[in-house]
Amino acid sequence: MPSLKNKNKRKLLYIINVDWYFVLHWLDRALSAKKEGFEVHVAARLSSEDYIYKLKSLGIHVHDLPIERRSLNPLKEIFCFFKTLRLITKVKPDVCHAITLKPVLYTGTVYRILGRAAVLSLPGLGVLSTHTSRMGRLGWQILRPALSWVLRGRNIPMFENFQDSELLLGECAKSMAKATVVPGAGVDLDLFTPRPEPESHIIKVLFAARLLKSKGLEFLVEAINLLKAKGEPVELHVAGIIDEDAFSAISIVDIEKWSVNNEIVWHGNVSDMAELISQCHIVALPSTYGEGIPRILIEGAACGRSIISTNMSGCKEFVLHGVDGYLIEPNNIESLRGAITKLVHSPDLRKEFGKAGREKVVSNYSNHHVINLTLDTYKSLIV
Repeated sequence: MPSLKNKNKRKLLYIINVDWYFVLHWLDRALSAKKEGFEVHVAARLSSEDYIYKLKSLGIHVHDLPIERRSLNPLKEIFCFFKTLRLITKVKPDVCHAITLKPVLYTGTVYRILGRAAVLSLPGLGVLSTHTSRMGRLGWQILRPALSWVLRGRNIPMFENFQDSELLLGECAKSMAKATVVPGAGVDLDLFTPRPEPESHIIKVLFAARLLKSKGLEFLVEAINLLKAKGEPVELHVAGIIDEDAFSAISIVDIEKWSVNNEIVWHGNVSDMAELISQCHIVALPSTYGEGIPRILIEGAACGRSIISTNMSGCKEFVLHGVDGYLIEPNNIESLRGAITKLVHSPDLRKEFGKAGREKVVSNYSNHHVINLTLDTYKSLIV
């Protein structure tokens, strides 16, 4: 696609649930769009002065949008919808990109009413499509047709895996043709590089993700404890963000308890993830809900580490069972324990899996690949 550098500056507005999520997963794409000549705006719930300062220092315009992820209050949601409408009217973006559930619903509705096109990203469906409670299933029955409606019209759906695309767009050929599948957030291949495993008789398993029960950390702690009780030389390392706004958040009290009891080695919110991965032997994410393409799996594979994850959307699309890692059934402690045990005692297999994973990331999951797919979508709306 042609560059926009020599044209009048176009406005790109991101609407997303919270600022830290944008910085973690979308900042590289936003900065690349800025280099291409876009004036970049971000609207989100602002959680920290540090994130606001970071974005503004990079030349990004910041807008406060009070999205409450856990809220089910109709009045609050109506207020937030009209706040979104006013923001779009004020900024007048040439390209509007909404990310995560509520921004997609609000923005998609606005643009369908206006008869215009927005880019709508659902980076995984989370617990929506996997909830087993009666209320959860009812919620999904309501939300699925609503999401399907906003993703149609002139809007451009963007997914991280094909399963989510098929689930929400079904057999709507016109919408499927417009849909873009961008495989995850991408990684910097110069930063996330293969390094030799640490020389340690204790095999270190790394869990690095948002600290949610649905990510499977509790099962991983239990599995590691069972292995330790049998004398296996294994240690669990944990890093991530305490996401108190999420429904299934793990509290800092639980994390500290596991740490004090030597059930985990707690690293907190780590800035240099490549270094932490290099200090470990295995990356594990036994998720129990619908992921997009989990960033830690891409980063782990890019660093040449073997992967253990679950047979859930997003995870199973990334991990090739028996080629670059193991896929287990969610909530199956015996399967998880067995996969860890195999890799603990198979250094050659870990090396083989790591090499295959690195090759896959280089081919399809690099920053360069993801950024180009995203920018091509933006440019298609204004060229």
